[in-house]
Amino acid sequence: MNREHQRKIEAWILEEVNGLEAKGVTPKDIKKEAFADLQDLLDKAQPEKLREIAAAMRKRELHDLAFGLEYLADLREREGALS
Repeated sequence: MNREHQRKIEAWILEEVNGLEAKGVTPKDIKKEAFADLQDLLDKAQPEKLREIAAAMRKRELHDLAFGLEYLADLREREGALS
């Protein structure tokens, strides 16, 4: 994954953390390990899996996160087509 994609993912994760904190979740409640696992998943997931997760996020009304996952899936598909 290139550096720009990495920055976008980190921004999306930070957005989610900020959203959780706005709902009263404390930093102690937010497990860094969970986000590390998420980062690992995003680094390795196939486009189909990313779209599956995006659909689940849309059902939870997390539209920005869903859009980001679909964007990442599109990038992966284009990178695969170029290989």
